[in-house]
Amino acid sequence: MNDLTGTRTAPEFEPIKVDEFWGHQYHVTALLVLNSGSHVVTGCADGVIRIFEKNAPHALIGQMKSHDKQINCLAISENDVTLVSAGNDRVINVFNMNDLSLVKAFKGHRKNITDVKISRDAKIVCSVGWDRRVNFWDIKNYKKIALLTLDGKPLSCCGFSFKNYMLAVGSWSGTVKLFPLSKLPKLEDEDSVTLSDHSTKVTSIAFSRAGMMATGSYDGFVYIYHYRGFYNLFKFNPDGGWIRSMAFSPDSLLLATITDADFMVKVWDAVSQELECSFQISTEDLLLCQFLHDGRLIAAGSSLSAEISY
Repeated sequence: MNDLTGTRTAPEFEPIKVDEFWGHQYHVTALLVLNSGSHVVTGCADGVIRIFEKNAPHALIGQMKSHDKQINCLAISENDVTLVSAGNDRVINVFNMNDLSLVKAFKGHRKNITDVKISRDAKIVCSVGWDRRVNFWDIKNYKKIALLTLDGKPLSCCGFSFKNYMLAVGSWSGTVKLFPLSKLPKLEDEDSVTLSDHSTKVTSIAFSRAGMMATGSYDGFVYIYHYRGFYNLFKFNPDGGWIRSMAFSPDSLLLATITDADFMVKVWDAVSQELECSFQISTEDLLLCQFLHDGRLIAAGSSLSAEISY
């Protein structure tokens, strides 16, 4: 259901499976779950990517020494075919998940890369970093599409909207810039719309299928916007420290958040901002919440992944 005025019965969440994935020699700094839910991918401070079969948590099926320094971010395409990694060595690596081969290594940053995302049609990769650069890469023809260098503080995160209308870029200053992708490859900073509601570093950006964008920050607030109208719908405080990760459910009616201080995963009604449920996960470092295509909610951190059903 994509109608924002729709109603649903309040879901009852409960963890149905908790898995632990061993084999890391250094701290896990990035992770994701394939959209199908079949595999878990981790990136570590040693620059190694490890891939685990989710239904057999101790089954390490592949690992790649992909970076010389810490991996800061991972991204997977909607069809689970393309994996992208980036980190402190300023390199963006593109892998084919079918055979775990390295397809291309892009270089275009002068400082640490803080986030990388793949467009919904799996044609474009965007990378942002401490150098205030926004790089757009064509992963079909293996070339750079465009480069923007923004004024102000370093860039912290980015995200593509559904149907590839927009790219959102968050910064340490608390601003979020929205760029129309229709202007590529001649996109300029002047083409963007700037949102300045957060008081400090933007840490997470999530888009819904129904036209909403959520932004989270070190200031502890979540703002939800109508991203094509550029107006703020509402804000709320999940009450647990700064916002580490967020995700909309496939029907756009729920928003899951992870905050830094309390190791809690909270699930909110994305329209009324009412708390539907919350649960705590005992892990050293809770990094990610992610809805899979079938609606399952995954919360993961360090070497642990918890699957929640509703």
